[in-house]
Amino acid sequence: MSRTLISTLVVVFACLALVGSVATARAQTAATAATVTGTVNDETGAPISGASVVLRGPSTKSTTSNAAGSFSIANVAPGSYVLSVTKGGYSSAVQNDIIVLGGQTVNLAVRMSTITFSSLRTIASVRTTGRALNTSAASLNEVTTATFIDQAQPQVTRVLNQVPGLQISFPSNSANAAAPGAITVPNIRDATSYETASLIDGHPISVGQYGDNVTTFLNSFLFGSIEVVKGPGADAPEVNNAIGGTTNFRTKEPTLKPYSQILFGVDNRGGTLSNLQFSDTVGKVGFLVDLATNNNPSALHGKPVYYDPAAAGGLLNGVPLGDGGNYNQVGNTQSTLPTTPQILACCWTLDGALDQTGELLKLRYSFSQATRLTLSYLGGQTTSDQNGNTGNFYNAVFSPGPGYTGSLPAGSSIQYASIYPGAAQGEFNNEPIYQAELSTAVGNDSLLARYYNAKVSRYQFGGLNPSGFDYNNVTLFGTSSGSGNVNQTFSGTQSLVQYWDYYSEPELDKLQGESLEYQHPFANNDSLTFSADWTSSQSTDYSIFSFPGTPQFYSFGLPPGTHQQLGTYLLRGHFYLGSKLSATLADYFNTYSSTYPVNCPATGCNTQAAAQFGTGVSFATTTNTHNDPRLGLVYRPNAWSSVRLAMGSSIAPPFLGLLNQITSTPSYNSSANVAVESVSNGNLKPETGFGYDFGGDVQLPREQVSISGDVYLTNLYNRFFGQTVPTGLTCGQVGNCSGGAPPSTPIVNQTNTNISNARFEGVELSISRQPAVGLGFNLSGALNRGYYYNLPPYFYCSLGASQPGGCIPANYDQNLNVLSGQNTNGIPVGFYGVSYNGNMRIPYSQANAEISYRFPSDIFLALGETLYGKNNSLNEPPFGIGYATVRVPISRTLAFQVSGDNIFNAYPGIMPVYGAGVPIDVANGGTAATNGNVLGPATWRFMITTRP
Repeated sequence: MSRTLISTLVVVFACLALVGSVATARAQTAATAATVTGTVNDETGAPISGASVVLRGPSTKSTTSNAAGSFSIANVAPGSYVLSVTKGGYSSAVQNDIIVLGGQTVNLAVRMSTITFSSLRTIASVRTTGRALNTSAASLNEVTTATFIDQAQPQVTRVLNQVPGLQISFPSNSANAAAPGAITVPNIRDATSYETASLIDGHPISVGQYGDNVTTFLNSFLFGSIEVVKGPGADAPEVNNAIGGTTNFRTKEPTLKPYSQILFGVDNRGGTLSNLQFSDTVGKVGFLVDLATNNNPSALHGKPVYYDPAAAGGLLNGVPLGDGGNYNQVGNTQSTLPTTPQILACCWTLDGALDQTGELLKLRYSFSQATRLTLSYLGGQTTSDQNGNTGNFYNAVFSPGPGYTGSLPAGSSIQYASIYPGAAQGEFNNEPIYQAELSTAVGNDSLLARYYNAKVSRYQFGGLNPSGFDYNNVTLFGTSSGSGNVNQTFSGTQSLVQYWDYYSEPELDKLQGESLEYQHPFANNDSLTFSADWTSSQSTDYSIFSFPGTPQFYSFGLPPGTHQQLGTYLLRGHFYLGSKLSATLADYFNTYSSTYPVNCPATGCNTQAAAQFGTGVSFATTTNTHNDPRLGLVYRPNAWSSVRLAMGSSIAPPFLGLLNQITSTPSYNSSANVAVESVSNGNLKPETGFGYDFGGDVQLPREQVSISGDVYLTNLYNRFFGQTVPTGLTCGQVGNCSGGAPPSTPIVNQTNTNISNARFEGVELSISRQPAVGLGFNLSGALNRGYYYNLPPYFYCSLGASQPGGCIPANYDQNLNVLSGQNTNGIPVGFYGVSYNGNMRIPYSQANAEISYRFPSDIFLALGETLYGKNNSLNEPPFGIGYATVRVPISRTLAFQVSGDNIFNAYPGIMPVYGAGVPIDVANGGTAATNGNVLGPATWRFMITTRP
């Protein structure tokens, strides 16, 4: 064989070997390459076209979704990947730890939320197949309308109290928990009501002179969900009042296809509740119409109660009735109560009813897939009886004078009510909210703009006759005596008792604002957001009283001209520091300007001109700024778990009720031998909080179980309090004091100021399983501890101990609701004087346990109990509220439901009892009595509702 032939054969075999190697490699690649496919839809299920889909891992590949929202990425090497989907006008969707195996096809379903101000889920919301995992830095709970329907709860209080770290508390007055019109306010993580932000559809609402949101008049059926963001998570849109966190009540949204909901029910007291909803999208127009009602006669309705006609200001033939009963000590406390009445009237029949109608109208026009305009109206009109709500029972011994022979035995133990029995005591509440929101895309960027207008028109009234008497035809028992009073013994005498009890209190809070937000995504799914929100609010609150033979008397809380302006400028960056770690950096620059009354005209504050129109009232304006940075870190070990760390600051600006303190001439207090002057303080600093939250979320997909837990610590500075301090001056040095004070009378100064710090700390845990079919459960709880420290000694002294050198522990007489180491306590109104400190008690512990079962046939069973721990706002020992539901289909579209609330009859009374609550510590080492609140007996509701 020649060399030439050998060389030729070598070349041929080499070429064949090379071709075989290439063919083998190509075959191996074909065998190991994978494909990732999926669909991209919005929250209504509509497909999203043109979305940028990027897959990062051993290699990086990208594509865009087509008109059907579908995408496909071929020739993907095996490995672990991160999928990110972005499109202008939508929040980004990210899913990490997507495992791609050779030769397989991975199919994904991605949900992207349209960018909106209405939700607090604005950063890193994951929308893939399965339950959404909280991947934000904030501790987040979400309660949907389905939960309220499952428990047949038209009001939000009972259900929201099942969220760990959130309490819907009852203030220290107007707080009968058995009355549906009782005032309720949210508190998050030990913070008081004005330290907890409340939003509707992501914007502030009108909070008036007390700085908090009254949740009593919200109908739960109008909301699609309620988001509860706790702690310093860096995703919140603003941090005003958000020291503990934020509640965001999200209204329902239009649906892509026709959807209707019908709900009608009655309760075991003859009340009714209903919800009628229809929504659809026709072409480019989406709409929703919802009407909800709640007519609740309450457990108080029709209950007759004894009362003391003399204490209520009753007259007989124009002459006052007198009661010489004694004030006696309550148990071993330092509080006293009128527990030996000499005269009683039978009877006043309580009402306690609440009648509410709520409306939601929403219209959405889609100019294009990424550009849409949403207009909405949310309204609620409520009438509630306040007599039984604001009243209380005394535990007493009936002690008539000599000569009494009536059927109510002398010396008998009896409960009698402290109420205003001349005529009805009521409240009208109207809360319209209007909103317009425009969202659009600018290339791959997103732009949001919004205008909102909210109002609270509240009218409280008592009595029916502004120019004369109201009459109550009652039976009198006992003895009336005393100088200038009726001196007579009544042994069951039918009498027409007169009451001059007219008063009215119009309150109007108006708020309007604008918001602007611009989001810019970067190549690595990082994003930068700038937003600004401006809010202007006005508040007016005054009262009108009538007295025999005198003109009507006016008194203002907030005269016209009182207003606040708040601004928040936010710069926020969201960054992915790898496939598993992300960070959020946010900086909030807050501005606020408050205009408040400081002086009255020469004719005084108590004139119609000053109270109703603000005529002649002098105002001052205070302007301040505060910068609040926040940091959030999220680590994703895998697709089913998330670990988060958040830290940052927030503020509670001084609310109008604190600033509205007219500077007054020193007024003589003869019992304390001091002259008291009120001084307005326009130099109040905002309360500032700096908090830390460490938590995590885990999902067990096979078991369909979700676990979430947090530990937190918040330090609060510049706490608002009122204080009384000696000025070192006497009436003789400054001229005459009012009230006939001797020249040597010391003058004390009463003002609101920043005088203390606080610390809130706790742990929260929830474990839940909510399958579409099968066994479900919810176990959640929280341990909370909040206390104040660095209080000055004069906090503990009221007028009698405020003379120079008089504020010593032996003379302490303030309610010690801020005892270091104790949880935040409420005010035992009527027992001990107190400086302003908030209006609720925060329990050390709370928990909820529920077990449920959903059958394939849509039968639903549930049984649960909510624990209220020690130091709860009912002033009662720890207790639980049981609830239960049975729902059974009765047709293809309807189901019959029976739901019970307080089924084990915890504290089933109808009115709180003076002195019957757990006593509270006072500063001198003693205790003060508190009111023992009640829940009312079990409520059972029977409903017809559309099937889920």
